[in-house]
Amino acid sequence: MVNETEFSEVVARIKELWPSPAFHRDWNEPNQRIAFKKLSTFAQHEVLDCLENHRYDNPDAREPKFSEVAAKLWAVKKERAARTGGDGVSALPSWPTILAWGNRKSDD
Repeated sequence: MVNETEFSEVVARIKELWPSPAFHRDWNEPNQRIAFKKLSTFAQHEVLDCLENHRYDNPDAREPKFSEVAAKLWAVKKERAARTGGDGVSALPSWPTILAWGNRKSDD
């Protein structure tokens, strides 16, 4: 799980991958907290890899879609759990649930 210290490295990498001044100006502390909440349940290396893949899949994007990144990470986690014998598969949400969760604006 990404902790707050490791997330600062994630933020730095995001700013490298999306160097737009408009994105940097708009991506303030509250928006970074939302991204942290969406991505904090995954390991730092998983988040960084997924962000890089997301950037290369969407080269013209002005900013990352954190909901899509989180959904991809959940899908990988669910697939990994299924390959290891199904431990915890039933505890993981379905794909539509993941997308709905990722599209919410807050965790209320």
